Amino acid sequence: MLNYTQSRQLDLLKSLGFESPSWQDLTTVLGALLGLAALGGAGWTLWERSQHDPWLRLLARARQRLARSGLTLPDTLPPRAMASRVQAQFGDAAQGVADWLLRLEQWRYGAQPETAGHQFGALRREFRTLPWPAPTARQ
Repeated sequence: MLNYTQSRQLDLLKSLGFESPSWQDLTTVLGALLGLAALGGAGWTLWERSQHDPWLRLLARARQRLARSGLTLPDTLPPRAMASRVQAQFGDAAQGVADWLLRLEQWRYGAQPETAGHQFGALRREFRTLPWPAPTARQ
């Protein structure tokens, strides 16, 4: 790399098809390489994200929502135990969230009917409209 002089850089541009390369041409090539690297990174991120279990992602989002409300739960806690803690901390005001967590667990561990994908989609949509408990005041 230390011996990659200006003349070698210009020779590289000539081999790429530039007849009389200039610094603007070099900047264009470097910009294109950076753009390709960014697109490759974005594509890799999207592919990697698609490899993760959507059920686990939805459960993690529920944990985050509950943490914003003042209930921090360990990542290893199953939905049934989460529902119990939600009811213990927020009472009847969070019954909808507790019921949703139980349905989420039922979807994962219960018998999977032919409409399982549709049911999971409904659980995802319901997540957005759930009446999440309001943040509790810290004492």
